[in-house]
Amino acid sequence: MNHRRDFRACYLSQKWMTPEEVEVRCTAVSHRTEAMVPGAIAVTASLEDYRERFRSFGTWGDWIADVSRGLRQGDYTPRYHIFVIDEPLVGRATAQIAESALAAGKPVLFADTAWPEERGFAQVTGVTCVDPDSWIGAWQVVFKEPAAPPRI
Repeated sequence: MNHRRDFRACYLSQKWMTPEEVEVRCTAVSHRTEAMVPGAIAVTASLEDYRERFRSFGTWGDWIADVSRGLRQGDYTPRYHIFVIDEPLVGRATAQIAESALAAGKPVLFADTAWPEERGFAQVTGVTCVDPDSWIGAWQVVFKEPAAPPRI
C-alpha cells in the first residue's frame, strides 16, 4: 500500500486494537488523505512502529520524540509528516505523541470513524487529560471542525 514512500503518515492507533482493526483503519486513513496529497501516502500505525523500533531507544520519551520529530536514517527526511487520530479519547502514549508533534509544528489530524470519508479531517489543537489516574482513554482530543480537507 506504500505507493508514495516520500510522504509518510503515522496513524496513532490504540493499544486495545487488534492487528486486523489497525490494518482496516490504516487503509481508511490512506483513502481519506487522497484529497490532501496527490497519490497515496505511506501509512504506518504507531503500534507497528512501537513493536519494530521501541527497543532501540531504551526510554519511552526517546521513542515518542523520534516518532513525533525524528528523521529517517539515510535521507534525513521526517520519519512522519502528519499524524492521524480517529478516536476522541486516547491513551497517554497517543496524547504524548500528538502533543510532541504539535509542539514541533507538524499537522495532527482527527477523523472520527463514524464520519463519512468526504468530510475529511479536523485539525487537532491539543489533548486534555480527563482522568489523571488512567493511562488508557484518559485524554480528550481537542480539534477544530473541518471546513474543507487541508492541503499538504
